Amino acid sequence: MRRLPPLNSVKAFEAVVRLGTYNNAAEELGVTHGAISRQVRVLERYFGCRLFQAAGRHLVPTELARYYAAETGAGLDRIASATARVIEPAAARLVRVSGTPSFAMHWLVPRLAEFQRQHSSTEVSIAASREPLDHLVSSNDIILRRKPMEWDGFECRAIFSDYRVLVGSPELLMRRPVCEAKDVLAGSLLISDGKNQAGVWERWIQAEGLEPRRNMKRVKFDHIFVLMEAATKGLGLALLPFSLTASFIEAGTLVEPLPHVKMPYPNMYALYPELSRRPSSVKAFVNWLIEQGEGFSGKFEHPNPFSASVERQAAMAH
Repeated sequence: MRRLPPLNSVKAFEAVVRLGTYNNAAEELGVTHGAISRQVRVLERYFGCRLFQAAGRHLVPTELARYYAAETGAGLDRIASATARVIEPAAARLVRVSGTPSFAMHWLVPRLAEFQRQHSSTEVSIAASREPLDHLVSSNDIILRRKPMEWDGFECRAIFSDYRVLVGSPELLMRRPVCEAKDVLAGSLLISDGKNQAGVWERWIQAEGLEPRRNMKRVKFDHIFVLMEAATKGLGLALLPFSLTASFIEAGTLVEPLPHVKMPYPNMYALYPELSRRPSSVKAFVNWLIEQGEGFSGKFEHPNPFSASVERQAAMAH
């Protein structure tokens, strides 16, 4: 059988130590200064010792009181968390996430099983969309995009940094090996219509100190999905974000023939409600996203500094 002290007294005492004064504790708990004082005296009688010492006009908790406040505070936090989980309505356990189709398919969805193992009571809804921000904030809890975002009542932070990598299929590289940068120009260069792909081969060629060849063979696609499929099927070489190709590289479906050459790619950002408006389910998903992003960013080696410099200059020019 548990031996518990008067819990109302514990709650009042912990608030006094944490907030520093009886008045602050009274304001937080919605009671009077006298009520807090009485509850502290009840606890002191229960323990048979003083919990505070007078220091001028201030009351200073004893060493034992500070220890007890830290331990009981952690316990009260756990009780509050468990209570919120029980009474939280089912709708608040649903996390609605919007991401671009390629990012959702190749980075987010493959990692979701881990989140579900950690938070089995939280449901996640993924919407693959390129709609403008003002169409998304009312129907989503978290919005993931390749640029910083601003919206009243929301916070934005970078989730991970990204880089372009040169990739091709193993079969292609067996037929046409790429041992140095100039070998790239002899084959087909794959490109898509996406705004992040515009001029990328020109910048890569310049970064590597090469002269572009006349009549370089290019194959163009209307979407990065199709571009990635073409790369895996050996139709040519592509410059793609590592976030979308990492699983292909690990599986051996795509290969980096020049792994030391990397170029910056727009970082991934998350927009989500500010802390006071953030349900626990959304908070859990945001924390998980940050952990996943930190782990993913840690996989990168340092990019080629010359390539990075040229890419930044090109981005500023646009």
